[in-house]
Amino acid sequence: MTTIQFDLFYQNWLAKADNYGNDDLADQFDKFISLYVVFNSLYMEVVNALSAAGEKMPKDYKDKKAATDYVYNYLKSKFYLENLLNDQESVDSLTSICDIIENKRFNIILDLGEPRRDLDLELLSYLRSNSSQEKAKAILSLLYHIRCNMFHGQKGFEERQRELLTPVILLLRKTVLITYSKLSK
Repeated sequence: MTTIQFDLFYQNWLAKADNYGNDDLADQFDKFISLYVVFNSLYMEVVNALSAAGEKMPKDYKDKKAATDYVYNYLKSKFYLENLLNDQESVDSLTSICDIIENKRFNIILDLGEPRRDLDLELLSYLRSNSSQEKAKAILSLLYHIRCNMFHGQKGFEERQRELLTPVILLLRKTVLITYSKLSK
């Protein structure tokens, strides 16, 4: 259950993200970042919800664990995927991301700025998996790694970034909506 203050925060940041257009590349960057601000707050609420439900939460957990493992544990793979991939646009977005990784158009997982093709291929395998658990965890991991690349990496402000940002934004926005929906019940 969320608080009134959290609901206002959520609504304001979601509206901010939704007010950016899709034509301008700067808007694509700003939209992703705004949505990730919302998601970051949501996964902190997930930690609180899991703790309130009796799950032992380490005091020194990392954002990566909260954004991936804890959200996965809270949403459950079947619920998450049924709500995320429930329309053709979302399925096409995931397919597009898989094609981008397969064809080496972007490096997703970096180690100190160096591409880790082996880990990208492993991520791709999980994104294409028939296992709902593997696929759900992989999508959350994908979102987190792209966030890391944008916030910590040296992303070039190039038109080609739109190829990755457009489908990722769609999946991130839906992940935000799904997580908020479950938290606010």
